[in-house]
Amino acid sequence: MSDLAKTRRKNTLRLLAEKMMSKKMLAEGIGVTPPLISAYLSKNPHKAMGDNLAAKICNFLGVTLRELDTDQDFIDSIIRDSAPIFSDSAIKTEDKYVLIPLFKNVKPSYRNNYLNDNNQEVEMIPFDGKKLLIRRILKNNVQALITNGDSMLPIIPHGAQVFLDRTRNTVQRDGLIYVICMGELVLVKYLFRLPNHGLRIVSANSNKDLYPDVILSKDDVNSDNFHIIGQVFHVDYELPF
Repeated sequence: MSDLAKTRRKNTLRLLAEKMMSKKMLAEGIGVTPPLISAYLSKNPHKAMGDNLAAKICNFLGVTLRELDTDQDFIDSIIRDSAPIFSDSAIKTEDKYVLIPLFKNVKPSYRNNYLNDNNQEVEMIPFDGKKLLIRRILKNNVQALITNGDSMLPIIPHGAQVFLDRTRNTVQRDGLIYVICMGELVLVKYLFRLPNHGLRIVSANSNKDLYPDVILSKDDVNSDNFHIIGQVFHVDYELPF
């Protein structure tokens, strides 16, 4: 069974327990037989949960596919095993900081719309918890990655750390910056809404010959080749000297 299928099984069982629901109730809710659900959720399952069943379970339990597919135990294990050693001065204010996963070499998982792959290189880095509190962002919803290229100059330089809230994956207001998966690419871009539920993808760099706008139709936006991973709310980079 794949890691993704194991994560889906584990999260489904956790959600059922939290909602005080039985497997039989889940089976009735999504229109399948209890034995079929047991084949996916039993202690020794012999079926791996695919995208169609996962979507039905998400709809019934009122969660997103990202929530079902996120292995929070994996993130928590990294926090436990990779906690940085703070300096003496930092220890005095350690309670002000939280640890955020930084995906150093991002490999897009765009079909499942999440950055959570055991094969990726992840480092836990400290982040000012006050900035999350002010913006009402939960630390478990934050991920970071390192930019590559000049398409977002002068706003975001090459090699910057961008921090995103992965729960904000719809465009509520034009001109905000998002991390998106498009095909095999992970990109940091402005997004603007278009009529008929399309999107315009815009680089900050004014050289449109190198970085032209990209127009997506409604079908493009809803395809498996495009997903919004999250909204960028903070950028950290060192000034050249």
